[in-house]
Amino acid sequence: MLRTMIFSWKTLFRDKANTFWILLFPIILGSFFKIAFGNLEATENISTIPVAIVKSDSAYDEQLDNVITQLSTEKGGFLEATYCTEEEAKEQLKEKEIVGILHSGEMVRLSVSENMKEQSMQQSILKTFVDRYNMQVNALTELLPDHMEQYREMIDALSAEITYNANESLGRHPDQSPYTQYFFNLLAMQCLFTAVGGVLVACHNQANMSELAKRITVAPTHKLIRIVPELLAVTIYEFVLNAVGFTYMAFILKIQLLDRLPFTILTMFLGCFVGVSLGFFIGCFGHFDQTAKQGLVFAVTMPLCFLSGLMIGNMNILIENHLPIVNRLNPAALLTDSFYRLSQYEDLSRFYTNILTIIGFIILFCVTGFLMTRRKTYAQL
Repeated sequence: MLRTMIFSWKTLFRDKANTFWILLFPIILGSFFKIAFGNLEATENISTIPVAIVKSDSAYDEQLDNVITQLSTEKGGFLEATYCTEEEAKEQLKEKEIVGILHSGEMVRLSVSENMKEQSMQQSILKTFVDRYNMQVNALTELLPDHMEQYREMIDALSAEITYNANESLGRHPDQSPYTQYFFNLLAMQCLFTAVGGVLVACHNQANMSELAKRITVAPTHKLIRIVPELLAVTIYEFVLNAVGFTYMAFILKIQLLDRLPFTILTMFLGCFVGVSLGFFIGCFGHFDQTAKQGLVFAVTMPLCFLSGLMIGNMNILIENHLPIVNRLNPAALLTDSFYRLSQYEDLSRFYTNILTIIGFIILFCVTGFLMTRRKTYAQL
């Protein structure tokens, strides 16, 4: 058993393509992710909303001024106000220098641009502010003449503080970058790419693949005793390569991946195992050569990674809303969700379900692949 494992490690160590796809490619891609998403994070800021104020030259201007002053960024608010004429405001809105225009008057009006969909959240905040402001003004105008004795109570009630944009903790790390999910997907992809090593195991046990495979196949050793150590050896070797990539992301790129480290390591190991078993399963199909079968591995794993959100961040959410069974049967989605839940959720029940599903896939792929290899016969070699 040990000799088989050492032989497998030597074979993998000499396989430069395997090292590139499992180790170097994820590191290169992760570095590009960090550069790209780092620049995006630097430009994203919804804490302040630039607006233009157009006065109406009436008594209502002072009333709006007082409110805008209280909500200005200089006093810890969320509005960055600029006073200008209507023509100047429209020009600024056209150039996307501001999010909206507030027109002073008996009822404040809000003007926004339909061509600024990327600022839809800020536009919604402005609309909420304008609606509430007009509601307060209208309430005071209608109620005060008949209830002057309750003037103070009404002012206090209508002046109750409203937080238009508040930071809410939605997980264990509310400050975690929304782009971290891409690195979770990258780890899942790295795990599934170990299927390349699984194909190698399958080809070593098919006599029509190579001269080496012929000698291995005619050996008196039982196939199960030969295949199991080889699968374990490949899994351990690929796991070490994955661990190097994980360390690079965690300590060099400073991605938040170290939460619940024992569970994370377990997930990575099982991810490598399911990748290797998937490759073994694929490698047992047909009479293609090793290169063609490894190409088939990428043809299978890349769509799985796409569906889990590697290329489009919210893809797994769309699938969850319309066809959730895909996420339950996609190894890449299961691994990505496991990493995410370890990072953000106190309740790990879904994580345990994901792990059990992954173990089920490992058993399914290994048993099916072994049965396919065991039943193969050759007319001549």
